[in-house]
Amino acid sequence: MSASREKQRRKDATETAAPAPEKKQKSAALKWVIGIVIAVVVVCLLVGSYLLSSNWFAGHSTALTVGSHNVTAAEYNYYYREVYYQYSQMLGDNEDTLKMLAGSMISQTNTRIQQTYAVYDAAVADGFALPAEDVEAIDQEIADLNTTAASYGYSGANALLAAMYGAGCTTDSYRQYDLTVHTVSDYVSDKFEYTDEEVKAYYAEHKDELGEERDYRTVNVRHILVEDEQTAQDILQQYLDGDKTEDSFGELAMEYSTDGSADNGGLMEGVTPGQTVEAFNEWIFDQSRKTGDTDIVQTEYGYHVMYFVGEGENTFDATVRDTMKNEAYNAWVDELTADYPITEHSFGMKLTSAIQPEPVEETSEEETAEETTEEATETAAAETTETAAAETTETAAAETTETAAAETTETAAAETTETAQAAG
Repeated sequence: MSASREKQRRKDATETAAPAPEKKQKSAALKWVIGIVIAVVVVCLLVGSYLLSSNWFAGHSTALTVGSHNVTAAEYNYYYREVYYQYSQMLGDNEDTLKMLAGSMISQTNTRIQQTYAVYDAAVADGFALPAEDVEAIDQEIADLNTTAASYGYSGANALLAAMYGAGCTTDSYRQYDLTVHTVSDYVSDKFEYTDEEVKAYYAEHKDELGEERDYRTVNVRHILVEDEQTAQDILQQYLDGDKTEDSFGELAMEYSTDGSADNGGLMEGVTPGQTVEAFNEWIFDQSRKTGDTDIVQTEYGYHVMYFVGEGENTFDATVRDTMKNEAYNAWVDELTADYPITEHSFGMKLTSAIQPEPVEETSEEETAEETTEEATETAAAETTETAAAETTETAAAETTETAAAETTETAAAETTETAQAAG
């Protein structure tokens, strides 16, 4: 082989081998990129796993939008739990029955949230703010949750709230919920007030619906329950040596009384005849009793230092007044929510503790027609039965209406009586 050919061969070999370092660089770069991608995926999986296990999504995903407010799945759980409890109280804790009513419970929860925030916005627009002492009470309630949690074996308040209400519930979301509902409650508490004359006028106009008026006298009283007579005498003397006002008596009750009413200054309002034990009842309903009267009364529960506040509201008047308030409130809320937007968010709703409705199965036109015919037949039969029953019982119903109305009022009074039967 000539020298020139050998030289050309070496040159060609050099040019062919030249790209090798570039290929190695590209291969290394590709491996580096793949490594980064894998690392990012692993980190994302770990973060996602943490967020799921910590219920982060439930606390940050919107389940419902009402007005300008985004309600997270966690906040939704607080309202839903109230509705669920009401249903379970009425129907029992039957899972199958409650699952059948899943849609109704969600619908009612949505309405409750919509109404709450509509009233809340009205309160804010009206310049209303929750009193500082109420905010402090809410903060104290939340602070006490840690103690409650520990007593039930939970790691902290957040764990307790999650167990009680559902995923994502924390002290932060519970505080927001508490502030909102208390603002609404305080704002409407004095919004609908009626004079005695207005109550009587309303009753005269709606007498047929409300039934015959039945008078039940009630009284308001304060008492301090202690174990022995000497302690009772010392407390009464302390009251008599002071400024002898209802407030000062209430302060003594908060300090000394062992009764459940102590937190409210020993106050019992709207007490009806027979609601309390005999000796207690005889003293408060004595015809000569007047505001400011004090005494010591012994019952099987101990010794009561008594203070007569005065006459309470007639129970029938209170019922009429409540009816008026409910009507006015409902009409007002209906007006507030008429154009108040509400939107469900499917992803957030799935993160709530709400029982989800069963999916609706598609049916053929023939099946739908058959079901419609069956329903129409059943409805017609039911209507026929109801009409016949109504015609048969119409006369009897008319004769018993007055008696039923009276018994209803008496029952209401009796139920009120039972709540404080152990007033000693």
